[in-house]
Amino acid sequence: AVIARQAFFKDGKFWGLVAMVLDMPPVISETGLDDRNNNLLFALRDGAGTVFFGDETLFENDPVTYIVDLPEGSWEMAAVPVAGWNVGKTNSYLFFQVGSLIVTLLLTALAYLVANRQVRLNTAVQQKTGELSQTLQKLQESELLYRSIVQDLPSLICSFLPGGIITFVNDAYCQYFEKKCEELIGQSFALLIHENDRVHAMSNIASLTVDAPNDTLEHRAVLPGGEIRWQRWTNRGFFDENGQIVFYQSFGQDITDQKNSELALQESEARYRNIFQTTAVSIWEEDFTEVKSAIDAVKAEGVVDFAAYLDTHPEFVTNAVELVKVLDVNEATLKMYKAQNKEEFIHALDRLFLPETLTAFKEELIAIAEGKPHFETETGIQTLAGNRFEILLKMHIPTTKEEFNHVLVSMMDITKLKKAEAAHKMTKVALEESEERYRLLVEMSPDGIVLHRDDKVIYANDTMARLVGAEHPDELIGRPIESFVHPDHWEETLERAKRMKAGEQGLYPAEDVYVRLDGTAVPVEVTVVSLTYQGETAVQVIVRDISQRKITTAELAQYHEQLERLVTDRTRELEKRVTDFEQLNNGMLNLLMDLQLASEQVSRTAKQLEETNEELESFAYSVSHDLRAPLRHISGFVTMLQKREGERLDEKSTHYLQVINGAALRMGQLIDDLLTFSRTSRKDLFTQPVDVNNLVAEAQRELSADIENRTIIWQKETLPMITADPSLLRQVWTNLIENAVKYTSHCEEARIEIGAFPPDENNETTFFVRDNGVGFDAKYIDKLFGVFQRLHRDDEFEGTGIGLAIVRRIIHRHNGRTWAEGELDKGATFYFTIPNETNLTR
Repeated sequence: AVIARQAFFKDGKFWGLVAMVLDMPPVISETGLDDRNNNLLFALRDGAGTVFFGDETLFENDPVTYIVDLPEGSWEMAAVPVAGWNVGKTNSYLFFQVGSLIVTLLLTALAYLVANRQVRLNTAVQQKTGELSQTLQKLQESELLYRSIVQDLPSLICSFLPGGIITFVNDAYCQYFEKKCEELIGQSFALLIHENDRVHAMSNIASLTVDAPNDTLEHRAVLPGGEIRWQRWTNRGFFDENGQIVFYQSFGQDITDQKNSELALQESEARYRNIFQTTAVSIWEEDFTEVKSAIDAVKAEGVVDFAAYLDTHPEFVTNAVELVKVLDVNEATLKMYKAQNKEEFIHALDRLFLPETLTAFKEELIAIAEGKPHFETETGIQTLAGNRFEILLKMHIPTTKEEFNHVLVSMMDITKLKKAEAAHKMTKVALEESEERYRLLVEMSPDGIVLHRDDKVIYANDTMARLVGAEHPDELIGRPIESFVHPDHWEETLERAKRMKAGEQGLYPAEDVYVRLDGTAVPVEVTVVSLTYQGETAVQVIVRDISQRKITTAELAQYHEQLERLVTDRTRELEKRVTDFEQLNNGMLNLLMDLQLASEQVSRTAKQLEETNEELESFAYSVSHDLRAPLRHISGFVTMLQKREGERLDEKSTHYLQVINGAALRMGQLIDDLLTFSRTSRKDLFTQPVDVNNLVAEAQRELSADIENRTIIWQKETLPMITADPSLLRQVWTNLIENAVKYTSHCEEARIEIGAFPPDENNETTFFVRDNGVGFDAKYIDKLFGVFQRLHRDDEFEGTGIGLAIVRRIIHRHNGRTWAEGELDKGATFYFTIPNETNLTR
């Protein structure tokens, strides 16, 4: 029996004592546990943690616990089977039911005390005990009904505790794992799961919650014999009123066949993709669904002669081009059309077509309309860069409309073949391809393809059969791969295979010699790769017949031999002529000596000219400097005269003084420009890495006051770093941008663009300044960069005509070039170059 007491106080005074006596054996007996010796152990402790009933160690043995709230605190009850948790798990949920009913019993006793202030509650306890017996009897009946239903179901059904311990399995579960029910109950179901899937499966089950109690899981299971099978389980968690997990119910089924089918499909797709990407032939995957629908719509209107219809409706052909959707292309296609990637290629398809390509596409539409099984044609097409070449196009036409969503089209570059036919009058090599729609890409390959495992052929395509002289590919199945390789080449073949297995690259394609079934030899080019076929490793060999190539090579060798004979004959003639030439050469020797003397004289003259230029520059600098003082005096005295006699001077005298002062200022500006021009020649160059963007920004800031009330749209690129003299290069940018601002002053909205071109074949970076100003007449372009050369009057645009000369002088010292382009009233563009790595002119 269980006797529990609890003192109660009201307003600080002892109010009463609750005592509950529960006769446990009848309760346990009602659960049906006596027959299995699976009685329950109970313990109770108060809110302070003191155990006042049962063994206190019971709370440490993973018990089922319940918290009972009382008017003066709470109790915690624990329940554990006598034999522990490894026995009698099929009735574990009954243990929880017993505990729940005991808690209900305790709460009922307390409620009764509060309502009636009685101390002993034996009558209520006996009543609840009777209700418990009835409840357990119904529960057992429900359990029997549940088991009778699930035992015969074909699905795998099991129940297990939060720790994974199995509490119930049906017959299908036992038969699947080849075990008896007693062997499985009490065992962790995780031991039946493949070790690589175990953590994922347990994590998935543990993630079930009250709000999301269901989930589906796929994993592998290991049968007693070691066989690995795939399963799909639907797991459901059952929770108590506190949200704690009580047990799990799972329904499963074997999906091994489905998984194997998926794996086979993946391998087939991998083989297809491998051949698709490695074949040298251009392959296109296209969707012709809308094209087929458009053709059917025309035929539904009663059109019988589709070719005649296209002759009178050429727009149908151009519209049909837009209806074709390119789904994918292989690497050979990108290489053929000079495309960087598939995205660039697919978005630029309209650039490939030539008028003759459109004619070929028209023939293709006629073939589809007439229901032909194949279409083949030769036509011209061009790369993305606009280079024309010849192709052989082949297409297998589907037999049903539904198949038009996936059409394979092959293209082969036959430009060299066409040229060879024209040059050597060789017989045209006919390319045969007659495979049906939706065959594996290997069946439409012009190359022979053979798969072998353990040196035995397990697959060959039609081309391979033809190459070795077989009537059908089945004749090759099971033959040793060695039987197709010429005996003289077998050791070399084995050595390449060994090096390939060791990871060596660049072994293929390689030339080899194969043997036909009739014993004749055929030269071939082979490419070997390892792949997975039907779940196992195999070797794929792509074989190309190069007999024609060998014939061409032999012919070229004959031509080469003839050429050598001709060269020998011509050499004899040349030797004789050389003898004659040597005699003439002796006569020329004296003339060359005279030329050398003349060259030395020219060098001396050039040096004298250079010294004269330096003297002129020095003279210009001195003259410009010496003229500054008189000009300052003229300007100063004019100003003093205006202040002193200004009121007494008549209008004409005042005008004369203004003209004198303006002329002096212009002369001063001219002298300043001359000094600047001279300094650009005399100043030593100090080169260093220069951020051109900063120089442009400085030049703009210097002109900010001049453009304050103007509308100018600046278009500036990010300019590259260069090596130059920063102070001189700043003068270049200042002069060019100042010119652009000046000569756009008559524009309501000026546009000035500053940019650069990347280094060209001369390793020079080109910069430019472009404006939409008044421009210039191209016939005066030679005067642009000259000193004092101006193409506009002073009353139109101020200036001295030295700015561009300074630009040219600075760029010339950097070993660069200057030039300009422009038209009257259409703007101008000024260019200059800076070499990236050259010796600068000092």
